[in-house]
Amino acid sequence: MKLKEALLPLRLRQDGYCCSWWLAVSVTSVIVGCSIPFGYNTVALNTAEAVIKSFYNDSYVYRNNESIDSSTLNLLWSITVSIFAVGGLVGSSLSGYFTMNLG
Repeated sequence: MKLKEALLPLRLRQDGYCCSWWLAVSVTSVIVGCSIPFGYNTVALNTAEAVIKSFYNDSYVYRNNESIDSSTLNLLWSITVSIFAVGGLVGSSLSGYFTMNLG
């Protein structure tokens, strides 16, 4: 199969296949690339939720001699979970640069 034919839309293909190899690889990479990080985030961060919240509360008590509000504690936890997505964005944006310059 020629490259030009492989890049044609599905309805114009003449070889009888329903999709090209590159389409299958692309769809698989998007599915795996999107679901694994969020699944990891769910498992890794939610199992440590009690420990991290306890650390936040203990640190606050040590510095201020009073317990932290539940709304503030939930805000800190939300920021902790949100940083995962921001770190993924920054990491994926810089990966090309590091690959080209550092090998």
